[in-house]
Amino acid sequence: MIRSIGYVVDTLEAAIWLNLNAESLDELIIKAANLGEDTDTIAQIATCLFSAAHPDATVPADWAKQLVHTDQMDTIIHDFAHHFATTVK
Repeated sequence: MIRSIGYVVDTLEAAIWLNLNAESLDELIIKAANLGEDTDTIAQIATCLFSAAHPDATVPADWAKQLVHTDQMDTIIHDFAHHFATTVK
């Protein structure tokens, strides 16, 4: 049984299980949500692992359209990326 209660070992186990049992990014995200409990953390970790193995994987376009996108968010992300891209060597 895959547990998703937020305990770090269970979270990692769930993220790995999702990667072994999903063929696409959207399938992985849906399976993560259906686990219940700490689904946001598990989905994020599992998605990072999946994306590392499948760099061309993308979120379905209809899902992306529903995300809130603001100019302020763009500014914060740009400033963060610029700062760390220039300070980390």
